[in-house]
This record gives sequence, C-alpha cells and structure tokens, in this order.
Amino acid sequence: MPAKTEIVDFLGDKELALPALLDAAIIANEQAKYVLSLLQMAVCHAECTQGAAAPSLRTDREACGIAEASFDRVVAESSSDGHGSFHIPGAHRLVVILDNALKAKLVPLALCAGSVQEERALHEG
Repeated sequence: MPAKTEIVDFLGDKELALPALLDAAIIANEQAKYVLSLLQMAVCHAECTQGAAAPSLRTDREACGIAEASFDRVVAESSSDGHGSFHIPGAHRLVVILDNALKAKLVPLALCAGSVQEERALHEG
C-alpha cells in the first residue's frame, strides 16, 4: 500500500484513498490479463510447436508494469509431455503475480462495502 494510502487509512477517511486504490486495481487488472494471456499462449505453443516462431507479449508486460524480462521467453521455452501436462518456466512466479493482482482488484470493493457482511460476501463470492 502506498504511503499516502497508509496515511489516509490512519486518519480514518477511507474515501480519500479510493482514487489511488482504483488506479492500483486498474493496473492489477492489466497484470492479470497479461498473466492469463501469457499462460494461454504458452500452452498453445507447447501443444502446437511446428517450427512457428513463439509470440512475445513484451509490450504488454512493459505496459502493465511487470519488470521481469525473463517472461518474454516463457512461450518459446514452454513444453508439453503430450499427455496434458505442461512445463511453463516461471509459472509459480506468474501465479503469485496473478494472485496479488486479484487481491488488489478486490481492495476498492472491500473499501466500499457498507458492512462486514458485504465485505465477507465479496471475499467469499
């Protein structure tokens, strides 16, 4: 959480933090879309490698603020055992990024929840 958001949270006026949280949620949404697209492309490439050049999502990665350039090689380095199992380099790290992005997308919703029951329903739903 950025320092400004922490200060506003400390002061107790959570509505002032909402614009920053919405901005973070928008970035998180782009990161989630990038990770899901990358995983989908990696699986597709691993299943259908017939000498075709592996596509890169470098521009998308940079646009959503993910600095790890090693992800640019994930599609090309992915493989399949032919029985439904895949090796996708960096998959664990990609899942962590996706998890963090999904959590960041829920923060503004939780802030806007009017009651504890509504907040609990957001996290359970």
